Amino acid sequence: PTPINDAPAVDLPGANGMIQSTSGAPVLTGPGREGQVIGNLENGTPIKILGRTGLNDYLDVEDASGLRGFVLISQIDTSIDINSLPVTYHPANPPGGTMPPPRGGR
Repeated sequence: PTPINDAPAVDLPGANGMIQSTSGAPVLTGPGREGQVIGNLENGTPIKILGRTGLNDYLDVEDASGLRGFVLISQIDTSIDINSLPVTYHPANPPGGTMPPPRGGR
């Protein structure tokens, strides 16, 4: 199937990806349930992919307006090697991890 491009043509120097979701893609402050929706990117919107989560399920992206946040990887079309990106999100308590030490030294 041919992707539908709903987004207006926007020049984004350094773009290395594009939103590929007919319903658009929510942009979150953090991945999964931890993140709040701060915007929505239309299908065909060019984006800069700046990083990834440690689980490779969300990408840290920025659009031409400067909106930056996390988008589910399945909603992004890119030809770059995702594993070459820096991890820009580390959960405070990863599954199976340990609790951080208490603050205040007690």
